Amino acid sequence: MKKILFALASVALVSCTQDEDLAVIAPEAIKFGNSFVENSTRAIDATLNTGTLESFKVYGYVKGKQSGEGTVNIFNGVEVKKVTEQNQPQAGDVVYDNSWWYAGANTQYWIEGNEYKFAALVNGTAVLSTEAHKMPISISYNAAEQEDLLYATWSVESYSKTQNTNGVVAFTFDHLLSKVHFTFQNTITSNTSDMMMYTYRVSDIKITNAYMQGSYDVKTDNNPWTVKTEVENPRGEVAFGNISIADDTNSNAIEVGSVRAAASSTSHYSKLMIPYTYNDLIITCKIETLLNGTVIDTEETHTITPSSVTLAPGHAYNFIISKGNPGEVIKFSVTRVNEWAPQAGPADTPVVNPAN
Repeated sequence: MKKILFALASVALVSCTQDEDLAVIAPEAIKFGNSFVENSTRAIDATLNTGTLESFKVYGYVKGKQSGEGTVNIFNGVEVKKVTEQNQPQAGDVVYDNSWWYAGANTQYWIEGNEYKFAALVNGTAVLSTEAHKMPISISYNAAEQEDLLYATWSVESYSKTQNTNGVVAFTFDHLLSKVHFTFQNTITSNTSDMMMYTYRVSDIKITNAYMQGSYDVKTDNNPWTVKTEVENPRGEVAFGNISIADDTNSNAIEVGSVRAAASSTSHYSKLMIPYTYNDLIITCKIETLLNGTVIDTEETHTITPSSVTLAPGHAYNFIISKGNPGEVIKFSVTRVNEWAPQAGPADTPVVNPAN
C-alpha cells in the first residue's frame, strides 16, 4: 500500500513540475492596452480622446539580433478594439486587462532579446514600405470626412519581459491634424441697460478655400504634411455653423452682447483641417446688428482675409472675430437759434385796446 501511495505521489509531483516548466517557457502573446490621447476641446467636435477611442489599426515587425537573423512583419493593419458591450472578445482572442483585444488568428509573441517596432493608426490610409518590415511611411487623408487622424509608435531595441511593460504595448497617440473653431467678440462696453443694448448675431461661418486632401510623412518632423496641387485637389469649404451655445440641441445663432461689458461666444463646431501655411485664406460669415432685439443692419457676406495663417499638427486654434460699435457715435451740437420772425409783426395784426 505504501509503495502505491508513494508512486501516486511521485506521479503527482512530476505532473506539477511539468506544468510549472510549461508555464515558464510558454510563449507570451503581444498585447495592446492603456492607449492615451491628448485632447483639447471648446466647441462641439468629433475628435477623439482617451475615453472615446474605441479601435485602431496596428502595424509591427520583429527583428532578430543574431548573425543570419532577419526582419519579419507581424502586424499589418490588424484591428485592436476596446472591450465594449458591442465589441466583446471571443475565446482565443488576445485580451489585455479586459479592456483591449484583437483576434486570436493574428496572435504574435515576444521573443527575448529581439527588436520590435509598432505603429498604430486611427483613420486615414497608410502607405506601407516595400521593405521587409512593411511599416507605414506616409498617411493619406481627406478632410471632407472630418474624422480625427491619430498616430502613435512604440519600439524596443531588445525586448526583456522584466524591463519592457510586462508584454503590453501602451500607445500614446498624437493628433496629426489641426483643429479650428471661432470666437466672436462684441467689444461694446457702452450698453447702458437691457432696454438699450446693441448686440450682434453671427451665422454661417466658413473657411471657403481649405485644402481637403494631403499626405503625412511619418519620418519627417518639420513640415510633415504635403497638400496636392489645386488641379489635383480643388479646395473645399469647411463650415463651422453659427456663433451659438455649444450644445447639440441648439445650433441657432445667438445675440452676443452685455451691459457695460464685452461679451463673446464660440462657433457651434470645431473642425479639422490639414496643417498648412495659408497666405490666402478666405473666411466668410453673416453679421446682423440688433438694437433691443430688433435687426437694424445686415451684412450678408462679411469677408476676412488674414495675411498669413500657419496651422501645425496637433494644435487647436481659436480664430477671433471682433466687432465694436456699429458705427460712429451719434453726437449733437447747435448750429443756430433762429430769430423770431417777423420782428415787427404783420401789418394786419390787431391792436388790443387795454381800455377795453
